[in-house]
Amino acid sequence: MAVVGTAQVLIDDVRNLVMQFSGTCDGEGDEDSVVKVDVSELLPSASRVKIVELEGGVNYGVLKLLWDGPHESPVEFLALEGNVESEYRNYGGLNNKVEGSSGDILFSTEGFQAGSNYNLIMTMVKK
Repeated sequence: MAVVGTAQVLIDDVRNLVMQFSGTCDGEGDEDSVVKVDVSELLPSASRVKIVELEGGVNYGVLKLLWDGPHESPVEFLALEGNVESEYRNYGGLNNKVEGSSGDILFSTEGFQAGSNYNLIMTMVKK
C-alpha cells in the first residue's frame, strides 16, 4: 500500500485555496508523483495556483512537491523535511511557470519507512 494519504479542501473560493494534506507510510514504499492539487476540480476551476504559505511537518523522510510537467515529466520545486513554516507572499508566491503544464501539484516521498509521515497545510491563490 505504501503511503496512505488524504487531501482535504479547507477553503475554495473565487481567489483563495487552502488545503490540508497528510500521509503515513506502512513500510511498503514511497508515493511517486501523486496528484494532490488538481486545478480542474476547483470551484471555480483555475489554470494554475501559486503557493503563498506552507505549514506543517515531515517526519522520517523527505516530501517533494512537483509541478505537473509536459509529457509526464514533473518538475520538482521543493523538498521538505522536519518542521515546515514557509511564507512566499513577499516573493509573489511560488508560481508554476513550467511550459505545457496542467497546473497541478504532485507529491512524491523519498526515504519513507513504516511510521514516516507528513501533515501539511498549503495556502494558495488561484490564477
